[in-house]
Amino acid sequence: MKVALVVDVTPYTAGLYETVRELASALRFHGIDARLVDTRPPTEPFSWVKSPGGREYMQIDVPRVKPSNEQVGESDRGVPIAPVDFLYECDIISSHRGLARLEAPGQKRPDKPVVHVVHGMPDYSYVLAFHGHGEIIRRNMQIRRDPNYMGVVTMWERYIPYMETQFGEGNVHCLRSWVDLDRFRPGPTGFDFHGQSGKVNIMCADYWRENGDPFHPIHGFIEFAKRYDGAKLHIFGLQQVDMQGRQAFFESVMNQGGDDFRGPLDELTKNIATAQRCDIPRLQTELKTIQDKAGRGILGDLQPIVPYLHQIYPEADVLISYKNAESRVVKEALACGTQVVGGLGLPCTPYTADIEDLPGYADAIDRAVKEMGDDASARNRAYAEANFDVKKNSLPYVDILEGAVDKWRRLHSTPQKCATSSKSTPEVPMGLSD
Repeated sequence: MKVALVVDVTPYTAGLYETVRELASALRFHGIDARLVDTRPPTEPFSWVKSPGGREYMQIDVPRVKPSNEQVGESDRGVPIAPVDFLYECDIISSHRGLARLEAPGQKRPDKPVVHVVHGMPDYSYVLAFHGHGEIIRRNMQIRRDPNYMGVVTMWERYIPYMETQFGEGNVHCLRSWVDLDRFRPGPTGFDFHGQSGKVNIMCADYWRENGDPFHPIHGFIEFAKRYDGAKLHIFGLQQVDMQGRQAFFESVMNQGGDDFRGPLDELTKNIATAQRCDIPRLQTELKTIQDKAGRGILGDLQPIVPYLHQIYPEADVLISYKNAESRVVKEALACGTQVVGGLGLPCTPYTADIEDLPGYADAIDRAVKEMGDDASARNRAYAEANFDVKKNSLPYVDILEGAVDKWRRLHSTPQKCATSSKSTPEVPMGLSD
């Protein structure tokens, strides 16, 4: 069976891509000819977009490795990157991006079965629509009525009722999420947080999005830092657009160190907001300037999206997150043996709290710090091995793909009989139900 996994090919820079690449690798381990296909046109790495209110923001698009038609024969860590023409050769398309094109430029979409994997939280598309970007919700409604779609997949059972509202009852499958246990593993790496280490090193690597960000956990850390002298918070995954809207927030966090950092922070946001072309090295340099000014404050290493998180987690004492589901960074940290503090209900760690209960969240960090050590690291790694093994967790997806291909072939090889009943026939979404 040939499977085209449609995804933005962005090695080491996006959790969604890494998740799909790991899935493709596991499918190949199971004997399936799985290949990655990037259907985006070549794009500039940075562009200006306007919000619904008319204000300009910088949108950061990770530049493509190469246009798809030039990627023939190339691969990413053993997984082939196929040209878009592979969409017309494969047996089934595995879609992993809500608005991804499923056809080659200038051609019609191939008449192939499609299984769509929704990687995000179900409210994100609603929040985007609320802010004037309703394309994903509209696309979801089209998927429900598209006969080529054989099913939809989520990785969180709790999201099934939400998704069935959009995609139809009985049309949503659930997989256990995964992470690359060979890449993310315990062990010293020598990472020193660029000289910003503290007596205890807390890290945060959550996305900053409209439907959630680490605003509350960072304030929970501030409460913890009041009790623990020498604690440092290291934040990874910052982007230019993040810094524009969070000037006062970062200023207030850094002022916990007792000095006024308004000057360098003003300069940073001014440079970012007015630059015609901002790049990641420049952002790193400017963040480093703030760190040098911060001196003995509680803010440590500040970095944009980096390709070496697997070297950072093992050297961090605790990862803090606002998530109450096993997100990508939570899985990666546990696989590295790192203690994790998350939102109330996060099932993979005993250190949880209501993220808006700042003393309670600080207590959870305190417990995680006090109980860290070899036993805790081994426990975290054991949990990851038992629950996040991609080779094991991908097996149900093999069944989903094979079932979809089999049904597609049956539907397209057998003439459909006309209904003889006088009763109205209910809509059958996606062709999933016989």
